[in-house]
Amino acid sequence: MKKLFFSAMCIALVGVGLTGCKKEQKLNSTNEVSINSQFNVSSNGKMLVFGSVESYEKSIELQSAEKREKFLSDISKLNFKNYFSVEHSESKSGNDSVQEMDDFFGQLLNEDGIIQIGDYIYKVNLHSEKVFVLPVSNLAEYQDLVNENKSNDNIRQFTTNDDVIYLAESGASGEKCNNPSSGFELYTWFELGNSLETRCIIKYFTAGIYYRVTGRSKKIGNYGGSYRYILECVNKETEIRRNPCNNDDVTRHLIAVKSNTLNDPEPVWEMYSKAWRIKNYTHIQIRTRAEFYDGNVTLFKQTPAVIFNLN
Repeated sequence: MKKLFFSAMCIALVGVGLTGCKKEQKLNSTNEVSINSQFNVSSNGKMLVFGSVESYEKSIELQSAEKREKFLSDISKLNFKNYFSVEHSESKSGNDSVQEMDDFFGQLLNEDGIIQIGDYIYKVNLHSEKVFVLPVSNLAEYQDLVNENKSNDNIRQFTTNDDVIYLAESGASGEKCNNPSSGFELYTWFELGNSLETRCIIKYFTAGIYYRVTGRSKKIGNYGGSYRYILECVNKETEIRRNPCNNDDVTRHLIAVKSNTLNDPEPVWEMYSKAWRIKNYTHIQIRTRAEFYDGNVTLFKQTPAVIFNLN
């Protein structure tokens, strides 16, 4: 899988340190007053704490860029260091099969890749494609979770392609619905190798507790004039179905312009953002149109469609 580097906002707030050995280690058990009470999210001095699965789902399903930026601005005021505040192994592994951290989700995880959702604490390890889960009642064993201590019977292990929240909450030991839906990144381009080069991208990020499909245009060439990227859904059957498999929730996208930006080198269209992975019978087809302005002349370019079918 080709690795594309998307910019991410790094938050350099000072978190409360952990002291003592791992069995005596304590975090502040009293949550700070939530800055964003609409989503019932706060911090315990080390990580974000979502009061329930429902509040977490509500937070990550924001579709508009304005609402997402407002939410991220609110949580940046809470007392924790996010994932991007330190360097992680997937960013330097040299392994193209390893996913890079999602630019939105990485701002929810703390520096250890950990987040609390309801009654469970989750650690996401993209490099090993594993998710580790610890009950909140065992918070004193936080360092075991950081270290992915497999000898700790209170820590359960899943993959980044499982519906981990369902499995943690239900106590189930395996997948509820086994569909081949691991992460992917697909793209087409025009004007390869010159100043106008532009990519159109479908990106599916999988983290066990977070699944996101985005359409993206990306400026690759060094064109110095003004330009406009128009991201389009081009087939009437574009839809994304969510797991678990007995859930009939379908996100549909009709033929239309989905993003129209001026001089934005990497506009993003939110196609799907949920705590549950996508499943079979998903069809996505998008393309990027571009207008390059040079005096009185406008150059029109268009990528071939990027197509993903999961059947």
